[in-house]
Amino acid sequence: MSSKKSSDGLNQSVLKCLRGEGTKKDAKNAFRFFHDKAKSNQAQAQFEYGHALFTGFGNDDFKDSTAAIDWLQLAADQNHIEAQFYLAQAYHDGEGVEQDYIMAVHFYTNPAEQGNADAQYRLGRCIEAGVRDEWWEEDNLKDQEIQSFEESMDKRGDKGTPLYWYKLAAEQGHIEVQYQIGTRGWGLVRKGVKSWPKLDETESHRWLETAANQGHQRAQWEVGCAYLPDEGRLARGLKKSTAKAFQFFKAAAEQGNVEAQYFVGDAYATGTGVKIDKEKAVKWFIKAARNKNRRYFEGCEIAGELSYHYHLIDEYLGEEWYPRVHAHFRLGEAFLKGDGITKDETKAKAYFELAAEHHIEKAKEYLALIKHGVKPKEENNKPSIFERLTLDIIAAGENEEIEYKETFSLNTRTGQSNDKKIRYATVREVVGFLNSRDGVLLIGVSDAQIVTGVECDGFEGNGDKYALKINDVIMSAIGDAATASCVKIKLDVIEDKTVCRIECKKSNKPVYYTYQGDEKIFIRIGSSTKEPKPSEWDKWKDTNFD
Repeated sequence: MSSKKSSDGLNQSVLKCLRGEGTKKDAKNAFRFFHDKAKSNQAQAQFEYGHALFTGFGNDDFKDSTAAIDWLQLAADQNHIEAQFYLAQAYHDGEGVEQDYIMAVHFYTNPAEQGNADAQYRLGRCIEAGVRDEWWEEDNLKDQEIQSFEESMDKRGDKGTPLYWYKLAAEQGHIEVQYQIGTRGWGLVRKGVKSWPKLDETESHRWLETAANQGHQRAQWEVGCAYLPDEGRLARGLKKSTAKAFQFFKAAAEQGNVEAQYFVGDAYATGTGVKIDKEKAVKWFIKAARNKNRRYFEGCEIAGELSYHYHLIDEYLGEEWYPRVHAHFRLGEAFLKGDGITKDETKAKAYFELAAEHHIEKAKEYLALIKHGVKPKEENNKPSIFERLTLDIIAAGENEEIEYKETFSLNTRTGQSNDKKIRYATVREVVGFLNSRDGVLLIGVSDAQIVTGVECDGFEGNGDKYALKINDVIMSAIGDAATASCVKIKLDVIEDKTVCRIECKKSNKPVYYTYQGDEKIFIRIGSSTKEPKPSEWDKWKDTNFD
């Protein structure tokens, strides 16, 4: 085989001839250049000439796939790796030669064993094709040929299984193989009998997430679905996380996945895995609405990709949803209500008309209201704070209805346990919610939204005992009645750490905090709790209580 240096020299000479660099542009002389070199029995030259005949360098007059096979065969016989790979492709695709998976396997094997990731992937595909009866039927192969192929693969041991080669390619970073292993890690079936073992679901997910992290758009979407509560199945040992789901959906959305674009818009609108941001919601709904990607699904051309993700679907929007159509509907609502964008009834009407054309009944209702000049009733599609998962609440960040504390009674600066000042600060947040609005206080989460857990705060694995201790402290501060009717305490495990969740329901009556013999008042203003002045408290009572 010629050296890399001589190969580069050959290529450069031919390319100059093809481009007319330093000489008149002359494809005919360029191909004569290849042919003369190939006749010298140099494997590299034979490969270059065979490859040139296959491609014609964009000139169909010089393409000759049948002759290309002969020259590639000569180079392959001299153990030329690239020639073997191209020959395997030709047999696999039936280009210049009759399609033959057995010959494809033969020629892919050496490049695959030499570490060519593409060859490893394609070899795995050929072996897999060899045990799918329907593929053989298409090729009109006889039973004895099928049996001969299967026996030859059996003799190879692990190397006769597709998964062996798929994993080698995946380990080299072949992104498509990583995705295929992640989504098709089940055992393959030959003649009704499982031929190869099923991949462990944890390993399958690992490969799927690896592909997603490398930028595989479909893998990003599927990993996002897996992490989303009440959606796809997640491998054992991994925790559902709307924050992680959002991360992967957003990555897919940025690559143009219309489903993901709609989800990201919905997530920003409702605070699913991310802090609510109406303007960003509109931005992503616009992207989804303008997405021109089309996909064929079960013989029907549809806008975008059909999906059945019920967490995104309001009942009135139906069970099957088209992301672009629903994005139009959501934009109609945004323009009509001025939600994240300046109110514009004309634009709202235009978007509703597009949605109505695709049988979105709610859009028709809005159009009727606009026609008769009736203002729509305000609808709150946002789930209540108590309906949201703890993971969602952590991802959302502190706001008017969310507060974090690292501990209930441990002073993390001094190390003192049962610190009354720390307990005071915790209970005041509870009182602030009770006097203002429904809210959730999470203990075991830092201001930076890092889960620290309550294990350092006296929690010893007994959730009932820990919750009772907190309940007793709150009860002694605000009374039995308010605690029983407005405070609910439970514990969740997040990232292998325990988080205490205190749900505080807005009280119908003012709640006072008795501390060291004094009666104190607290209210929630924005994302902070404050002690109001007497005049402020009087106005507050008139406005917020029966």
